[in-house]
Amino acid sequence: SDKKQTQQCFLQTFNDLYNNNRQIIITADRPPKDMALLSKRIAEETVEAKWDGKDTNFRLSDGLVFSLGRF
Repeated sequence: SDKKQTQQCFLQTFNDLYNNNRQIIITADRPPKDMALLSKRIAEETVEAKWDGKDTNFRLSDGLVFSLGRF
């Protein structure tokens, strides 16, 4: 089916970027653990960021800085 092919294409692209140490940002309306599309390995490599309604900067443990706000 088209959905399965899309998922396979996404996972291949994700793996190619990940294996080449590229930064990957995925936005969604639910946390990674609740997304059936993501494999367990991908979900384990992600962090959940929540927006509190204010313009906010915060630092993750690996030193990556996220800036959340309205765009």
